[in-house]
Amino acid sequence: MVTLKLEKGFGKRLASDDFLKNKMKYLTLHIITVTDENTKKMIRSDESKIIKNIKKITRASYGKGDDKLDVTDKVNTMLKLESQVEIFRNVNNDFADFCLVFMNVLCPRCHAIKKGGLAKSTSTSTSPSLHNCGYINYMMRSTHQNYLPHLFDGIIKCFVAYLIKKDKTKRWIEIFTHILLSQQGDNCPQDIYTISNTVHSCFLSNGRDKIQNLSDATKDKLDLFYKHIYPGLNYFYLNQSQIFIRHGLEKNTNDYVEKMIYPHNDVNHGWRIHKITSMNGGDRPTTYPAYAIEIDKFPFKQCGSHSIKEIYGCVKGYISHHDYKKNGGIIHLRYENNNTVMARDHFFGESNISIDNWVFTYRLKPPEHLKYEVKRAVKALLESNIPLLAEDYLDNYNTIFQLIVNKFIIVH
Repeated sequence: MVTLKLEKGFGKRLASDDFLKNKMKYLTLHIITVTDENTKKMIRSDESKIIKNIKKITRASYGKGDDKLDVTDKVNTMLKLESQVEIFRNVNNDFADFCLVFMNVLCPRCHAIKKGGLAKSTSTSTSPSLHNCGYINYMMRSTHQNYLPHLFDGIIKCFVAYLIKKDKTKRWIEIFTHILLSQQGDNCPQDIYTISNTVHSCFLSNGRDKIQNLSDATKDKLDLFYKHIYPGLNYFYLNQSQIFIRHGLEKNTNDYVEKMIYPHNDVNHGWRIHKITSMNGGDRPTTYPAYAIEIDKFPFKQCGSHSIKEIYGCVKGYISHHDYKKNGGIIHLRYENNNTVMARDHFFGESNISIDNWVFTYRLKPPEHLKYEVKRAVKALLESNIPLLAEDYLDNYNTIFQLIVNKFIIVH
């Protein structure tokens, strides 16, 4: 079952602005419902509409009278995007759960502390005790010390295994240990060896390999994971020692497309300032409008976590300080003695940087009054192939990463 949500102005996605300009247009949909009924819907271009229980759209046209365009493919693309938003939410929830399950493998006591946090595990694999056998420590000792840089990819492979086997096994200690460390020798049980090979094939093909015995639902999750979540996690991993620049979405939250400048250099998308405090305490004009920023380090638990009741605290773009400067970004102060000018303790950024240099995070559970805006933003970012992941699990993910690295270094 899929729901199609058409907002006012949906016609811009179906035809050029010149098509039947200044005339009322209609979208006509021929729908097969989930109960296999054939139905027809007509929606004016100036109205919004939510159409539920869609199984398939067989035909779609847009226009008026005899002057109509066949927009079947475009409407089905919109329908697919609606479905992807829900799948994307599910795969983010899966990753949140995975982090807690893996934490229980690494340190049951850390798991006991963390499981009451933002992400709640649905797994039945939690140990009744505050210890486990420590099998992963034992196997780390027989892994070459040069393997350290491969641990990040090992965690990603473990998540692929989790997606494949999460409802079919409780043997996470063995599975995660052998896949994390690429241990496929005599100590590796045959069934785990098979899982490991499947996961490795999936990893090399970024989830798009036609692997046998995987459900379409799992493949859909893997596709979205590798397209959006993995690039974000990888960027944070490669820049883990860096300070990050953060700027969140403000206005027009669905107006974000591939290759555009982010943040927009205009006042239509948020508050901007046009002069800043110079080195001598005076002020000078900016080249581009400057926007408010926060600074933080991964996993963004300090200034990066501000303003959770505002849209810019629920959908946020991050870029490393190094990449920001490399792409011409400048950071300004905003200090004024004149009380008629709004002074600020945080910094301001001035840049002309493409959006594909940024990684975005969003909150899985935003405040009720922001749910609609967050979903619009997520939909636009998914459609534009921008790296995007949920912020809810970043702290727990960082905990498992640090636990793994610390253990690996200690045993060597």
